[in-house]
Amino acid sequence: MTLYLIHLATVLVGVAMIAVLVVKVTVYPDNFNWIERAGMAISAGTIVLRSPAIMNSPEITPFSDWSTLVFMIGLLMMHAGRLFRLHKHAKKGDRARDAAELHLRARGKL
Repeated sequence: MTLYLIHLATVLVGVAMIAVLVVKVTVYPDNFNWIERAGMAISAGTIVLRSPAIMNSPEITPFSDWSTLVFMIGLLMMHAGRLFRLHKHAKKGDRARDAAELHLRARGKL
């Protein structure tokens, strides 16, 4: 009974994760670069692959070997894309701050 509840919780958390990823991509599509979107799609796809396999036979399935690896690759892509986006945003912010400082110095405000 406990094993069944654990598998059921795994499936429900997977469905919730898919819902969150779908909302993120559909409501805020411009906030993500292509690496993040691809990573989210891969992660959601592997959750869909694993959920029926978990509920039908909780033991080792053909998906058990590679679906977790593909899921982790999707998460890696998502987080690497986010890191790239944050780094790019920080560089733009630094350039804007430097330009504003030069402008204020030229006007004698600093």
